[in-house]
Amino acid sequence: MQLVPGRLESIEGKYGQLRLSLYDNNDWRNKVKELVTARASFGINYLVTPERLPSLEGTVLEMASLGCRDVLLLSYNGPDLALHIYPEQAAQLAKRIAALAKAMDRQCQIKLDVCWGTRMAGVPRLFDSQDCGAGRDFMVLTSDKKIQPCSFHDTFIPFENATDIMNIWRNSQKILGQPAALPGCARTAGFGLTPRVEQTTIGAK
Repeated sequence: MQLVPGRLESIEGKYGQLRLSLYDNNDWRNKVKELVTARASFGINYLVTPERLPSLEGTVLEMASLGCRDVLLLSYNGPDLALHIYPEQAAQLAKRIAALAKAMDRQCQIKLDVCWGTRMAGVPRLFDSQDCGAGRDFMVLTSDKKIQPCSFHDTFIPFENATDIMNIWRNSQKILGQPAALPGCARTAGFGLTPRVEQTTIGAK
């Protein structure tokens, strides 16, 4: 949904919560201010990548200072291995997130998406389950009438109506419970990520 002048007023009382994804080029600071001014119920989606690690705390603190009260930290799911947080980085990141959440207290709620899985060990959890629940606790319905276990999954099951949806959910748990093929899925051993190998350049004498 495009947040243009007047849009927030036109949908007031007709939604649960808006989610604003933070990109480097989407003028998110002004959008956060607009949402706060409109007293909208909203949260920020922030993709954590190796490039963003050094500025994580500063960015979250800035969002909180603008009035944001809900930040969801996302892990990357996809083929670009340079965007993934690897185990050696995740262990330190978990400590930083736990400290940040404690420091923020109730000023801004820090959340983690389920795709982090066990990489965020040590961070307080609302639920103890290590499984994301995709295909069992929730499913994704696409605009072209297909069901996915989650937004990143490669499985698509066509449906026509609500009865089809319920039948698929009841009878296709084995298919829906499979891990996604994209690297980053918490249901895959090692999250589908191969260990990084440090490269050494040998120069000629």
